[in-house]
Amino acid sequence: MRYKLHVVTIIAGMIALPSLAFANAPGIPEQFYGTVKYDSGVTASGSIINALINGVVVATTAVQNGGNYGSSPSLFFIPDADGTLVAGSTITFTVNGVVASPTTTFANAILTHLDLTVPSASIIITPTTNGDGTKSGVQTNAITTTTNDGALIVAMPANLTISGPSGWNGTVTLPTATTTYIAPPTSSGFNVPSVTSAIEIGAGDTPLTLSQAVKLTFTGQAGKLIGWSQAGTFHQITATCDSATSPTLAAGADCAKDVGSDLVVWTKHFTTFLTYTQTAIPASTPTPAPSSGGGGGGGGGGGSISTTATVNTITPPVTPVVAVITPATTPTQGTVLGAATYNFAKNLSVGSRGDDVTALQQFLSNNKFFSGSATGYFGQLTKTAVIAFQKARGIAPVGNVGPLTRAELNKGVVTTTEVAPQTSSNPTHSSLTSAQASAIMGLLQAFGADATVIANVRAALGQ
Repeated sequence: MRYKLHVVTIIAGMIALPSLAFANAPGIPEQFYGTVKYDSGVTASGSIINALINGVVVATTAVQNGGNYGSSPSLFFIPDADGTLVAGSTITFTVNGVVASPTTTFANAILTHLDLTVPSASIIITPTTNGDGTKSGVQTNAITTTTNDGALIVAMPANLTISGPSGWNGTVTLPTATTTYIAPPTSSGFNVPSVTSAIEIGAGDTPLTLSQAVKLTFTGQAGKLIGWSQAGTFHQITATCDSATSPTLAAGADCAKDVGSDLVVWTKHFTTFLTYTQTAIPASTPTPAPSSGGGGGGGGGGGSISTTATVNTITPPVTPVVAVITPATTPTQGTVLGAATYNFAKNLSVGSRGDDVTALQQFLSNNKFFSGSATGYFGQLTKTAVIAFQKARGIAPVGNVGPLTRAELNKGVVTTTEVAPQTSSNPTHSSLTSAQASAIMGLLQAFGADATVIANVRAALGQ
């Protein structure tokens, strides 16, 4: 009886040995390969793929050139190192932190072809309350994403802390084109701005600030103006980045810089960004008042006089009369024979943007120094025109608008009349007829000349 018991015990032990030996044996991994694309069809090359089971990352790989993944030499396996994965467990894939589709189920020892599609939608982080009425969350992975049409590329660094108000739920909308925004205002003297692109990123009108600068590349938009719209207000970005790769930015600030054919913006906040253009309204040419008829001195009747007529026969009784208007104090605007002109108060150079640049280009164009369009962007063509203006005014031709150049610009266009020295004891009439003298007076009045100038010329003409 005891012998039989020993035999039974030995047999039972032999049966149990395999299960004891292989209880924690490693499972055979499942291998995946395929392509990764955004739902727009744009290939997501260089992106990071994570495979998750029950919210835990179990494998990671990178997308290769052409949008492929899992090809040699970067094979992509879902391991089962301790043999605990259950066949049929759901595998979720993320690309740069964005959930891709489709999901699949785990199975040992098979090769699976799976093409992944990434929606251009949003990422979700888990924010925590800061105790000051705000929430913050960390996006641990670096993210590079784009709009469906490739108009904007957004590069977020790793370990980016994103902060918002207490009501923010942690959702960050990835860049997408939008038609909901506050348009740039129309400045005085300019045509209505033309918006070339409007891209939303973040949480709409909910302000989100960033711990690190995020790079926004607006492809093919170099030379455009840039601004952002949020909560019913438009803000133009006028600061020029001091570096194209790592600019210095204060909290919540932004800057812009042209890099090749692209417009690059570095920002520490998310919102709706707009690129746009605006042009100055060309200055109109006043129509001179008709001259009065009649006349002594053998003149004829009335008529008109061309605004391009040159008069060089006036001989005043004493010193020559020169129509030069000099403001007594620093004006808010310059004047040109009574017509309002722009007052330049900022130093300008290549890379500058805004109304000051547009006004500068219009001024240089009106005075035959500049042949381009008034775009509001200070480029090489504008620099060449500034150099020509500086040479004409006896200023060092450096191509930047500094204090000396601004002083000349703010004088406006000064029209002077060349006069001949007095050669007669009767200087009042010279060889002008009464009709010609009246026409000159009408021209001065049409241009709104200063009353003192009109009086001096009237005296010189003997009227």
